[in-house]
Amino acid sequence: MNELIKLNTTDTGMKTVSARELYLGLGLNKSQWSRWYTTNIVNNEFFHVGHDFVGVRLDVEGNETQDFAISLEFAKHIAMMARTEKSHDYRNYFIECEKKALKVKKLSPMDQLRLQYQVLGEHEEKLNKVESKVNTLENNMTIDHGQACNIKLAVDLEVKKLCCGNESAAYKNKKLRSKVYRYVWRSIKEYFNITAYHNLLRKDIDKAINYISSLKLQGGLLREVQETNNQMCFS
Repeated sequence: MNELIKLNTTDTGMKTVSARELYLGLGLNKSQWSRWYTTNIVNNEFFHVGHDFVGVRLDVEGNETQDFAISLEFAKHIAMMARTEKSHDYRNYFIECEKKALKVKKLSPMDQLRLQYQVLGEHEEKLNKVESKVNTLENNMTIDHGQACNIKLAVDLEVKKLCCGNESAAYKNKKLRSKVYRYVWRSIKEYFNITAYHNLLRKDIDKAINYISSLKLQGGLLREVQETNNQMCFS
């Protein structure tokens, strides 16, 4: 197995590599290193300082440069995310290094089982974080075009119902019909505390449709609808 990158061993026996050396080996832009490591190492939600990486200061051509000693697991993740021509070579190299380390260590069956549980636990923790992030995003997403059309349809049906049908005098009265529409839209915005109906959250779509269908006219607007329809009946 040809050595693509130098492997170091910590006091605890963990294998690490230089993140900067890996970054350059993958063919990524040298001038973007500081911006890249801030996003992909320092602020990475799934890998943690002291466990998956530690900061290291290097002297590069007379200039002090930030580097990181990262675990092989972290290195595999970076290689896969880079998507350069060398990505698969580095990823496969790290996998082989891990296999070789396991063979050398000659773990007992109990130690192997313990290691497998540890790996499963770490993966489960990362999956839970991803799931939590996805749920947060979903809970804060507003309705899409199709859902907006469903809201408008529900409002149209409710206005017809409140006016006593689309053949009623109240519904045919354009000015009065507009008043009922304004009442329904205003009620929706006030109830869900939004400035426009397309700001309604997706998680509230069913609740909104049920709310619309339960609206009732009150006060002066109710009397106006009743009087307009009664006048039609007398005529």
